[in-house]
Amino acid sequence: MKAREVLRDCEYTRKRLQDAIEKNNLNDAKVFWFSSLAMLRSIGHVLHNVDAKEQGGYFGDILEENFKRWKKDPVFANFIEKERNNILKEYASSLSEQKNLEEFCLVTESGERLVTESEDAIVGTTTVTTLIKGDGMYSGISPVDALDKALRWWEKNLSEFEQQLLKKNDT
Repeated sequence: MKAREVLRDCEYTRKRLQDAIEKNNLNDAKVFWFSSLAMLRSIGHVLHNVDAKEQGGYFGDILEENFKRWKKDPVFANFIEKERNNILKEYASSLSEQKNLEEFCLVTESGERLVTESEDAIVGTTTVTTLIKGDGMYSGISPVDALDKALRWWEKNLSEFEQQLLKKNDT
């Protein structure tokens, strides 16, 4: 199924999102977030517009039954559909920057910690900016974790759908 190709591409952009966040490249992270969400929703469109036409027969009937159920599922309705619509129709993102102070010990080039006369480590602080899901479904978690939940949702539902097709094919 072509929809599986979209799912694999979305898994790829999820990895790129994670890399961008880890490297604190928030501009790249935003682009990978947006493209991942567009692809998550595209899976359903490709099932309807490509796979159903190529497969014909009962494929479309079984897909319609499943899609009625999927559209009511909170992961689809409140995350996949809503997030994609916010991006494509309003160019609005649910991601927020979160700033955290992190402490670190100062070390020499040889890796030894710098200490005061009383043997206390000399500590510095830095501000680290990362992205979190700021509102909507999955609020407060990393965008990577939110995508993981949606990817697992699609994987589960596509696998169940494929099993239904196989059963129908056997009859």
